[in-house]
Amino acid sequence: MGSDAERSAGAAAEPVRDRALTLELAPLVEQLVEEGAVAPADAPALRRLAHALRAHFHHDFLAVKSRLRQAWEQLEGRDGKACATTGDQRELAKDVLATLRKLLARANFTDVPIEELHEAMRRHSSFGLKIELDLGDFVDLAAWRRRESTRREERRLWFGLRRRTAVVPIYDRVCIFARFKGSERFAEKKSLEGKLGARPGGVSLRLYRDVPKHDVEALFPGVKVGMRTFDRALLGVPAAAGALQILNLKLLGSLYALLLAVLVLLGLRTGDATLGARGLGELAGVAVLVTFLFRQWARFLGRKNLLHRQLAEHLQTCTLDSGFGVLLHLLDDAEAEEAVEVLLAYAFLRGSGGALAPAALDARVEEWLRQRLGLAVDFEEDDAVAKLRRLGLAEQGGADALRAVEPEAALRELERRWVERFSGR
Repeated sequence: MGSDAERSAGAAAEPVRDRALTLELAPLVEQLVEEGAVAPADAPALRRLAHALRAHFHHDFLAVKSRLRQAWEQLEGRDGKACATTGDQRELAKDVLATLRKLLARANFTDVPIEELHEAMRRHSSFGLKIELDLGDFVDLAAWRRRESTRREERRLWFGLRRRTAVVPIYDRVCIFARFKGSERFAEKKSLEGKLGARPGGVSLRLYRDVPKHDVEALFPGVKVGMRTFDRALLGVPAAAGALQILNLKLLGSLYALLLAVLVLLGLRTGDATLGARGLGELAGVAVLVTFLFRQWARFLGRKNLLHRQLAEHLQTCTLDSGFGVLLHLLDDAEAEEAVEVLLAYAFLRGSGGALAPAALDARVEEWLRQRLGLAVDFEEDDAVAKLRRLGLAEQGGADALRAVEPEAALRELERRWVERFSGR
């Protein structure tokens, strides 16, 4: 992998606690009320506040959406495939990647470290494929993931004679951005052979769901699908064993007799053109051997096509969106994450009945999410507090503590800010 692509793929090796708040606002409000996190009297105002927060953050992202749409349309050709072959397009691709990084951070995605990608390429694929990826094909290669969980899968071994249950780590979402090097990288005739989706100067942006952690490399464009050593042996050993029979001197003698007979029939040699019953029998053995070898070759091609189909089915199952559709998904996720974060911080400040320090707020939110929803989340209290202050939804309640304003006052403040957006003040 080139140094540019390696830096783009992320250098962080330390595991990061998940910050994603994959919750829907409306059900979250109802659960907060039912669980007693907020007073029942505050429930109507809290529902309206949730709607107002979502509208506020939606408007915040409109300018970003417009700029990304214009940039992607200039990258995308008439064939619907994005590329960056000119100087202007390369600059646009860099801008898209920089904006994408910020957007993914706000949607609480984290980098997939380059070490993890190398580890995935060293391991056996969970769906039985050998995946090869030349990291040197890329100018920029970056991957992000959100939320890691596990699921149990039944694996079949030894042709289905043995089964075992494996615990497979799963990423809820994986986003991949790739930009291929120019035509000079792929100047050789066969340099693109077998590399799925690889195009000189091509730009790829994809979003996947429910991805096995150790199969992340299979999602990248430019991968080559090959057969594992076991699969090659399964096809090659019988073929090699059969081919050894041709070394039998009797078969070689029959081949020599057949050659002489052909030369006699063509008039290139004089003599008896008959092979005899024994020779014909041995030649029949040769024909069987040749047929067997052709059959093994056909099985080899069939197995290779099967592997490509398995990868295509895997990608189809995991693919959530591609191109500009990915950006729309991420914008929607970022809006929701921002609104949920602020709502949780406001609700627990309000439910405390007084003022809370940021650390105490963090502990209360994380404990509730863990006990009530089963989510082990690293709640970003500093970011949430900063948003509450900026929106005027909280006020100073002590040296280092905050107090939530009254729900009706919070609604009035958001309404005032909304009016100011369109009045130009």
